[in-house]
Amino acid sequence: MKRQLLNVLIYFLLSFILSCFLSFVIVRLYGFGFVETLFWIAIAIVAVGGMSSVTGNATGSQMFDGSPDSQYQSFANIESLIQERKSTNFYTNFKKHGVFNPKVSSLGIILAGIVLILIVYLMG
Repeated sequence: MKRQLLNVLIYFLLSFILSCFLSFVIVRLYGFGFVETLFWIAIAIVAVGGMSSVTGNATGSQMFDGSPDSQYQSFANIESLIQERKSTNFYTNFKKHGVFNPKVSSLGIILAGIVLILIVYLMG
């Protein structure tokens, strides 16, 4: 537990410091406001952290290129998905096969982005 908390803190500090540095560089190069730049970087950090916490296999059929046999490819994809779910007991072990699995690194990154947004709100 202490190790995970330390990892969250490390990712939080690293994301926080890098975003402040990147914001400072953008301000110096392009002349934008520091607070506005930091806000947009914080939004990007929250988005990246959220997307990095999504794991697992895609479910359902895929969209194919519209070739004459794309319907058969979609049917085969759905059938293989059904067989895979039967063999892995997907519905009885739903939490194990979940798509959203928050990791320590992504939680630290999301937390850093949210704290940056709060700091920008208080600064502006």
